[in-house]
Amino acid sequence: MTIKRVLSFIVNTSISLGMIVLLVYFIINFTNSFFNMGRELGDSLTTELPDRVVTLSIAQGSNISDVAHLLEDEGIIRSALFFRIESILKGNRHIFDENQVTVNTDMSYNQLIFAFLEKTILAEDVIVTIPEGATVEEIAAQLEESGLVAAEDFIRAANESVFNFSFLADMPNASERRNRLEGYLFPDTYFIPENATAEAIIHQMLNRFEAIYNTYVEEALDKGFTMDEIIIMASIIEREIRIPAERELASQVMHNRLAENQRLEMCSTVLYVLGESRRVLLYEDLQVESYYNTYMYGGLPIGPISNPGEAAIKAVLHPSEGDFLFFVLMDENTGEHYFTSDYNDFLAAKERYNQ
Repeated sequence: MTIKRVLSFIVNTSISLGMIVLLVYFIINFTNSFFNMGRELGDSLTTELPDRVVTLSIAQGSNISDVAHLLEDEGIIRSALFFRIESILKGNRHIFDENQVTVNTDMSYNQLIFAFLEKTILAEDVIVTIPEGATVEEIAAQLEESGLVAAEDFIRAANESVFNFSFLADMPNASERRNRLEGYLFPDTYFIPENATAEAIIHQMLNRFEAIYNTYVEEALDKGFTMDEIIIMASIIEREIRIPAERELASQVMHNRLAENQRLEMCSTVLYVLGESRRVLLYEDLQVESYYNTYMYGGLPIGPISNPGEAAIKAVLHPSEGDFLFFVLMDENTGEHYFTSDYNDFLAAKERYNQ
């Protein structure tokens, strides 16, 4: 009887010790996992969000969960879950009306909630098609004519407002350019709310450019160019060339002249400085002092002279093969050019056009 009791005690003690060891092991691992999860969550919630302003639309009958996920998806808040928890704890269990709201990353959770509660009249979209090769001033005038924003407000926003895009941070000599965002307002058809601000319109156009930029930036670097240099050359093609088949030929001329350290001598760069769109330059025009003047300075101008489309960008990256160094307008009506590698031939063609 005594032996049985001893054996029973030993067995029960072993089982208890085993259970205690397993329990301790579980507690240690659970605590570590919980601590790591908490640390990671804390890091993610305290990491500063990049500045962002965005206009969001919500549907009739949306709830806190819908709004939370929309804000998280758009990068306005870090965690939809914490937004919902705080909102519910504060009694914000609202059902929202159809609305359109502009929010930013500096707003608190409460400010975000009440921004969505403040009823605004939904704006109708204005359809605007920005043509390839339009300048900032021309875009501004078109938007004013469409009844969206004043041209001077658009130009001021383009040159002074802050837009957080990585490709703008890498732009050289931005403060010295005639229009800081020239070349980066991508020409396209846009659906713009009639109450949109100049900043919101520019943000929409820069978003579109970013997609194009990401498509071609690696190819540009592989060919030894920055994307800014590609945009500058594409902007010249847009102002010089009207016939699509001539884009690659004009690109060939520019690449060849740059390779031989010849000045580009593009009339469009001088006209950009003068703010004019005429076809014929006078001798005194060529003397205008500006880093945009490719008759006076070698290499590329200091910045783009228009906002190029994708076809012009492709033409710069894929010039036609040949030794052309010159081109001159042959037909004012069609925009056809004469291309040549011989300077005397170029002068003769120029004389024929002048006559």
